[in-house]
Amino acid sequence: MMEEGFACMLTTQLKGRTVLRICSTHPETAEDDICHTIQRMYQYARALKKERVPNFS
Repeated sequence: MMEEGFACMLTTQLKGRTVLRICSTHPETAEDDICHTIQRMYQYARALKKERVPNFS
């Protein structure tokens, strides 16, 4: 997503766990924009999982 200029996902520590975080700095960012970003991240994760685990559905 970062290479495409769409979004940059970073990590942080939360209660001892590493989690992804979204930091929106654009004042016109809407809830739909955040939802779209999360959906797109999910699609990337599934594609990566498919590459690493044969017969993943």
